[in-house]
Amino acid sequence: MFDKILIAIDASPQRDYVLEQGAQLALRCKAEVHVISVTDPVSRNGLALVEPVGEYFDDIERNARDVLAHARKVLFDRGLACTVHSARGVASEEIARQAQLLGVGLVMIGHRYLGWLDRLVSHSVGWDLVAQAPCSVLVVLQPDPKP
Repeated sequence: MFDKILIAIDASPQRDYVLEQGAQLALRCKAEVHVISVTDPVSRNGLALVEPVGEYFDDIERNARDVLAHARKVLFDRGLACTVHSARGVASEEIARQAQLLGVGLVMIGHRYLGWLDRLVSHSVGWDLVAQAPCSVLVVLQPDPKP
């Protein structure tokens, strides 16, 4: 089925559920697992930076390292080794680029449960990724998400 899976995560509340679903699928498929976290400072807070730029980027990079370290531990605890990747840019573009480079058969991402107002100002990474990915995309829906 899928011999190589790319799991895309961030620090959202859905992260652990996506990792758990990814682990279960990877174990069933005996798949090689890759995890990516993409930081996009502009999309994250708009163009107005209120903190000093160096400190702002340091915080973002530290957050990405923490997210990937957490993913590595979660997957290791389930008996899986994984390779982690960090990128900076537009999430959908970077995830699609990494999927292409790795030759994965599946990209897994979580679904953000945003209200209608947030949807007006925020792009859907999943929607954009489906149009750009070189492979199948699985959007993991967490039952009864807690904000």
